[in-house]
Amino acid sequence: MFNPQDPLFWTLIAFILFFAILVVKKVPAAIAKSLDDRADGIKKDLDDARKMREEAQELLADYQRRSREAEEEAKDIIARAKSDAEALAADTRKSLAES
Repeated sequence: MFNPQDPLFWTLIAFILFFAILVVKKVPAAIAKSLDDRADGIKKDLDDARKMREEAQELLADYQRRSREAEEEAKDIIARAKSDAEALAADTRKSLAES
């Protein structure tokens, strides 16, 4: 069936060798490049996610600090209002007692 003296036989051998070399040289390199590109993309996504997480933590800390400050300010306002009300009540009682 395959005669080594037939040119078709050598053409077939050359064709098979050509594709074997092509596969050995090109396909693994293409696969490696594709995997490297994908790994770079994933690394970039992870870096972006890490940055966004850090920003979110900073914002959360800022809002918590503002919330504590607002609570303290509200307590101060209430304390001043009570003090002013007591002073006004004392003045009113004094004025009432005098009159």
